[in-house]
Amino acid sequence: HYPVRERSSYTDNRPWELRASPSDLTRLADGSSQWEYNSDTRRVCVVPTEETERETSDEHRGEKAGAESGESEWTSADVFGQAVHRLCEVRPPRNEWEQFINQVAAEKHQPGETARATAVPSAALPDIETAAERAVEFVDELHDRVGPQASYDEFPVTLTREQAELQGFIDHLVVTEESYYIIDYKTDRKSDDETVGAFLDRRATHHEPQVKAYAAALQEADPARTTEARLFFTDVNEPYRWTHAELESATEYVDERVRDGLPNAGAGQH
Repeated sequence: HYPVRERSSYTDNRPWELRASPSDLTRLADGSSQWEYNSDTRRVCVVPTEETERETSDEHRGEKAGAESGESEWTSADVFGQAVHRLCEVRPPRNEWEQFINQVAAEKHQPGETARATAVPSAALPDIETAAERAVEFVDELHDRVGPQASYDEFPVTLTREQAELQGFIDHLVVTEESYYIIDYKTDRKSDDETVGAFLDRRATHHEPQVKAYAAALQEADPARTTEARLFFTDVNEPYRWTHAELESATEYVDERVRDGLPNAGAGQH
């Protein structure tokens, strides 16, 4: 008689790893993205929902995506926001802004589009330029007030947790001896029937997961400095501010959202 052999059940006990960006946390909160699980690699990432992918495809075909994200009457939200951010980062000479904006638009063009199709119409330029001027003025005023030791555009941050890593870029970071000041530019559009205060509260709530992830990353890097954050909304020329006290629990806030994305212990494929 041969010995009886039984195949033991196999359970993959490797821990799950979560990879995301701070802005992914905002997209998860508003339902435009969702968690995706890969049981082979044991990794969790964030992907657009099917509805969001359809809307993006429609926008690329020339249909409007709506003004909520900062779209003007003449140009897409993607180009509008990218142009404003790049102007704030690079700060080319003022007489070169039109050329610079068209260069940004050309970089965002879809395959098969001609250079003429990707150029921003002259009627759209004042909206983009005004938004950038407001953001630059806001940053300069903050610098004058706090006297930074250093400042950075597109500052890379990484937040490392036990089973998760969040990586992203802060639009503008101001560093003083005692504090970090996070600045993020937003080109969201206010509707005509909404007050400025209501608009700021609503959109700040929407972007809060992203802001708190930035704050948590800075607190992890240097717990000795206080951290403040400001979302600057170019459409209304006003900031929304989070104080250090309001951001002290940022790490716990992010941890809760990371736990939401990790499968339960022993869970398999989702």
